[in-house]
Amino acid sequence: MYEQYAADVYNYLFFLSRSKVVTEDMMQETFYRAYLHIEELQGDKVKPWLFTVAHRVLIDYKRKEKRVTPKEGAYFDLQCSKGELDEQLLVQERLEQTKAAIHKLPELQKQAIWLIGYYDFTHKEASRIMGVNTNHLRILLFRARKALRTMEEDYSEKSV
Repeated sequence: MYEQYAADVYNYLFFLSRSKVVTEDMMQETFYRAYLHIEELQGDKVKPWLFTVAHRVLIDYKRKEKRVTPKEGAYFDLQCSKGELDEQLLVQERLEQTKAAIHKLPELQKQAIWLIGYYDFTHKEASRIMGVNTNHLRILLFRARKALRTMEEDYSEKSV
């Protein structure tokens, strides 16, 4: 299970925490909890269940973070696709702008966008992972996408 899903869980936790050290701690806690509660799986798909465990670890971390806030702002290492340098730089800049905009969203909207947009979970799976109903998830996605469009428009107006 670890070998199959570790990379996805790591990316999910890293995107939300933006800290390599914190992500590694949460990874360890996620798979420890998953090991302790593997009998609760009962026919569910493993990946959504594991993301639910990771989400709960993240919630616990956020609660603890209110008391102590480590200061590390590491971002993803960007893997550019083939192409010329100018094109790669434009892609990298656009990706960084998008990530920065997503990080400005409220926590639940950020998680909804990430689970649906990056990991391709269904609405039902993502809502179960986040512990919200499907209608609430749709509202979160709508508001997140609307906020991202507004940020994009504001950025476009400033750059012209």
